[in-house]
Amino acid sequence: MNGKKILMYTFPLILAGLLLAGCSSDNDNPTAVAGNDGTNPTTETGGGVTQPSPTEPITEPEPEPGPGPDPGPSPIQPSAIQGIWVSQCEKAQGGRGIGLALAFEQKTFKFVQGLFADTSCDQAPEKTVKYEGTYVLGKAVTTSSGLSATELDLKPKDKNTIKMLVAINGEKMTINLGKGETRPTDFSDQSTTWELQKQSSSGSTGSSGNNSGNSGSNGSSGSNSGSNGDCEPCKSNKDCTSGTQCYNFSAESGETATLCAKPETNSCPIPTGGS
Repeated sequence: MNGKKILMYTFPLILAGLLLAGCSSDNDNPTAVAGNDGTNPTTETGGGVTQPSPTEPITEPEPEPGPGPDPGPSPIQPSAIQGIWVSQCEKAQGGRGIGLALAFEQKTFKFVQGLFADTSCDQAPEKTVKYEGTYVLGKAVTTSSGLSATELDLKPKDKNTIKMLVAINGEKMTINLGKGETRPTDFSDQSTTWELQKQSSSGSTGSSGNNSGNSGSNGSSGSNSGSNGDCEPCKSNKDCTSGTQCYNFSAESGETATLCAKPETNSCPIPTGGS
């Protein structure tokens, strides 16, 4: 009985797996000459009588245009947020670990947060919170500490909008999930602020063939020192040989098993009774 891979037991991609002035002249005027006092020019006319000519107005030069008002920070473009972003495993109460992952594709998002039994986060999470839906990037803002950030609204299906704040610096994303319906204004609240790292194409998750869930490789499978190979039982990555990871497989009958598998392996025979 073949089972389908649905979850990789490796952090951080275990979570990711659950988952852009001129002058003019007049030739008809008489020739102007200077007056005796050197102030007003005079105009010579017939009969030797001189009459003062009108004084030409002095035109002040136009002031050079200034730099203009500061346009302020620019919002994050949708192209910059695309991809999979994963946090580190953080310590939680009771000696547990916690982490989260966000994936953005086109106009949709997926969010998963996992609570793990220990601070290494290398086992299956004890509890997960998942959302998916659409998102909206809003206006750019400057935080109270002077950082440039962008308003981000996550709109999960059948749930209230999550009003967040996000900043991206290269491959690093900083988010503040906020509390309730009030959008945060900075990243000072460590209880709701997370730093996430963008996953490379070789470390991101994907699905193909008959894969019914998420799979991937975190690029560190070569460090495994176990003896179990492809489709052999495991409890963690330490049980698997180099080039394989510990995944959870599920059959249509409902039986499940945790087995070592290569990233490209989408199904494995499940032993009778699971494991």
